[in-house]
Amino acid sequence: MGLQALIRDELSLSSWLIVGGTLQALATTVLPRRFALIPIAFLATWGLTSLALTLIGYKTNSRLDGVRQGRFSALMPSSSTPSPSEKEDSTNDEDTTPGDVTLFILGVTSTHPLGKLAPGMRDIGAHFQGMLNEAAANRTKYGFLGSSPPMLCTDSSSSNALITLTYWRSPQHLREFNSGPTHTAGLRWYAKASKKYPHIGIMHELYSAKAGGWENVQHNFRPMGMSLTKYPIVQEDGQEEIVGAKILTGGPRMANMKARMGVKLRSDDEEL
Repeated sequence: MGLQALIRDELSLSSWLIVGGTLQALATTVLPRRFALIPIAFLATWGLTSLALTLIGYKTNSRLDGVRQGRFSALMPSSSTPSPSEKEDSTNDEDTTPGDVTLFILGVTSTHPLGKLAPGMRDIGAHFQGMLNEAAANRTKYGFLGSSPPMLCTDSSSSNALITLTYWRSPQHLREFNSGPTHTAGLRWYAKASKKYPHIGIMHELYSAKAGGWENVQHNFRPMGMSLTKYPIVQEDGQEEIVGAKILTGGPRMANMKARMGVKLRSDDEEL
């Protein structure tokens, strides 16, 4: 999630209107009246012109940046050396392997009037990023598959909680990571910080699914979740290579939910 989204979330709509009104009032006070409306007129004209050019196709739609068109699903690649087709989009699942998945959801929030700018929020963010970096650097040891970009909840008008989805091979791998130095340091920091910074709140949920008990599908969507996972595989020379999930774009495995879970299809199964 970008810095712009974080800043935008820190103020409610009414607060942003107050900020805008205050700036316009200052402009009216400082500048001659005939010039005071130039900034807002320019911004309004620019915004409407940009929208019109995008709608008629003369300007690239920035909302499509990173969006993958079409229907696709992410599968786990096989643990051996990948064939050339495994590194590309495919309509077959020959180079994939069933696997367990553990989903660990972590959330952080601030109830301080300063929101995410409150004391301690930068520190907890640094600890969390350090944990992700350590997990990514030791994927085989910790069974770390990847994480989603931080996501904002929308239940409040401002200062919403940040949620991150992380993916692991198993709860056992996650416990191994939890006993590691980076997580231990973060846990000790929070044990003290929770008393000093009572405005900081955290949460987590854990779900574990055996092979055949999970699936995913995306359509005209920016890749997220399982589509962003990465896997260490062994090459012919014995060296490890980190590869992304195999992206399936068609074929029998894409027929419906059961097919993507690896369940044998019946003729009366409906597409989902």
